Amino acid sequence: MPQRKAVIYLVIAIFIVAGLIVEQSLFFNLALFLILLVLLSYGWAIASVQGLKLKRITSSLQVQVGQELVEVMQLHNTTWLPKLWLEVEDHSTLSTHHANVVIPFISPYSSFTWQVKTRCDVRGEYRLGPIGMTTIDPFGIFQISRKIEQTATLMVYPSIVPIDRIYLPRSTLSGGIRRNHPAHSVTTNAVSVREYRNGDSFRSIHWSSSAKRDMLMVKEFEVDLAKEIWLIVDFDVDFMLQDTNQRNYPHPLGMVNNRLQDFSIAEYIVVIATSVTHYFVRQQYSMGYIAYDTESILYPPDRQLQLERRIQHHLATIHRRAAIGLRDILTQHTHLIRRGAPILILTSNTESLWVNEAIALKKRGFLIFCVLVEPQSFRSTQSIVSNEFLLHSANIPTITIRYGDDLKHALSQKPRLL
Repeated sequence: MPQRKAVIYLVIAIFIVAGLIVEQSLFFNLALFLILLVLLSYGWAIASVQGLKLKRITSSLQVQVGQELVEVMQLHNTTWLPKLWLEVEDHSTLSTHHANVVIPFISPYSSFTWQVKTRCDVRGEYRLGPIGMTTIDPFGIFQISRKIEQTATLMVYPSIVPIDRIYLPRSTLSGGIRRNHPAHSVTTNAVSVREYRNGDSFRSIHWSSSAKRDMLMVKEFEVDLAKEIWLIVDFDVDFMLQDTNQRNYPHPLGMVNNRLQDFSIAEYIVVIATSVTHYFVRQQYSMGYIAYDTESILYPPDRQLQLERRIQHHLATIHRRAAIGLRDILTQHTHLIRRGAPILILTSNTESLWVNEAIALKKRGFLIFCVLVEPQSFRSTQSIVSNEFLLHSANIPTITIRYGDDLKHALSQKPRLL
């Protein structure tokens, strides 16, 4: 196309020079005709990318790994000028989302609609859009591009395994432990009232006390420790071994019969953490969450579904090395956990230091429950067997997950120590 423009410009120059030499108006008329043709072509190309409105209808902006994203795209021509040969290119960061299309013709005041279906195979946060459009004039002289800066954020959450039951240590299942611990959110245990403070929920106002005291009073809640649990997830990438000869599967990064089709310890831990969170939130547990990537991630116990979404968001987007090891996490953060609430530790860490810390916590009255991912089953030279033995010796309930396990069955089984 640049060569074609250069040829036309050269011909125009030749006609003008020839007209000056031979003093014939014909050459000037030909030069004028080509100049008008160039101007018309340029104007047509500019107009072809103007007056266009894009409408994106997305099935959902929150999907899980293995689910399908369906997008209906509609490009509407709002002008009287027909649009010829538009190349539409989608600049989404979801690499498997191929929304590109070539539109041969859009008549005046009409639309062109196309549908895109994409299987979401990799967790993460993605941008849908913007859309780039390129067109050429009918004579193929000018190519004009335009970008429609219309974007949306797509969240691909990890897969969830439907767990039937998780067997927690017995002492957490035998009624509430009444300690005057203020709750971080509304619970069923209202124990007193206090004066309203800025930021308190209006749902917590105790109207009869407010009327008696002639001031707004709100209910104070405490946590039933029988329904509180903390999840500590270890993302130390020193132990997150990704096999370089990853096997080929018909359903990459998805679930088939509750078996994760990905040869990655990190993905196993992410899916297990997501599934455990989903189970306890649905069981009306007040759940706390502690993890590390480049900084501390700590969510206080809460029963609300918004907490599950926050945890899922973190698990969907984590791809970085943990700033500290599991032993340091247990050392630095367990003071925030109320004694009597169970702590579920999820790790593939083969070091014994964290096990010693977990045993020390158990002796101090904490209820420890461990889910271990065996690195050796992922072709690693390291094994978690020694840690498994130490935990069993300390009477700490433990479940060990290996590559290819049915995660629903493995997580729902009863540890032999319980």
